[in-house]
Amino acid sequence: MTSGVTGGAADGAAGSVTGGAADGLTAIATAQANAEDKVLGDDGQFHATDAPIDLSHYTWEDWFTIGVFWLLALDVFYQFFTRYVLADSASWTEEIARYLLIVVTFMGGSMAVRRSSGLLELLPGVPDPKSKMEKALEDAKRVAKR
Repeated sequence: MTSGVTGGAADGAAGSVTGGAADGLTAIATAQANAEDKVLGDDGQFHATDAPIDLSHYTWEDWFTIGVFWLLALDVFYQFFTRYVLADSASWTEEIARYLLIVVTFMGGSMAVRRSSGLLELLPGVPDPKSKMEKALEDAKRVAKR
């Protein structure tokens, strides 16, 4: 079996043979590290422990927004239930849902500003707005020097 690796592959792919050996060593080292952190014990039971959950970085705004979001979800579900199951739509739920959505939007926006995050971070291929701002400031400094 080793003659197949050294015979035909050694003509033009010597780099890939050594790369494969290096990858194999990495895989062995990873397997050894995983063997030290066994999740399945000798008794056949799982012995995994989770890291403690830290909720201290959430402020009252975060919890308020989550609460309003769940009120919005319940309101929309109630609207769906009354419209399609009971065949008698509750008209007040549409307006309540509209106001709750406005509250969630503005509170979520304030949370995003506080954390310096936003939707652009989630979209691949969109340039960082901070880099655009830095470029604009640099251009403004150059214009001001003239």
